[in-house]
Amino acid sequence: MLKGRESVFTRDLAAGGNRVTAELQKELSLPFQEAEAVKCGKGAGVDPAQAEPVIRMAASVLATEAQRCLDFFSITSSDERVQRIYLSGGCVRLPSFQAAIEEKTGCPVETLNPFSRISVDEKQFDLDYVGEMAPLAAVGVGLALRRFGER
Repeated sequence: MLKGRESVFTRDLAAGGNRVTAELQKELSLPFQEAEAVKCGKGAGVDPAQAEPVIRMAASVLATEAQRCLDFFSITSSDERVQRIYLSGGCVRLPSFQAAIEEKTGCPVETLNPFSRISVDEKQFDLDYVGEMAPLAAVGVGLALRRFGER
């Protein structure tokens, strides 16, 4: 959560994408690499109609965890209200994940683009690829932008 320009609350659902992969492994009896490919929409030999309910269910579980984080925040900070949620990481690529978070929390959800105010030379970088990878780079970009002595 930002108050002005200062971060006052963040949470990391570290098991996000791994939870989706694990559920695909379990429910569809897939090895890890194949489940990971299915999650990323590249799973040959697996009907997407079979995978989608599993992905939606895992996304719903993650959305419940996100709601718990917001509940904790509202209990510890009674004068603040969450107005928007920014998502980063690999799960952002799953349309059902963003929709589940929005539905469960009742807050608008956006994908975080840490490169939005960073110039990228299109002669040196494929801008489509940079845009695709942006949600996965949030922590790295944030750390790179810190100044000496910042926490």
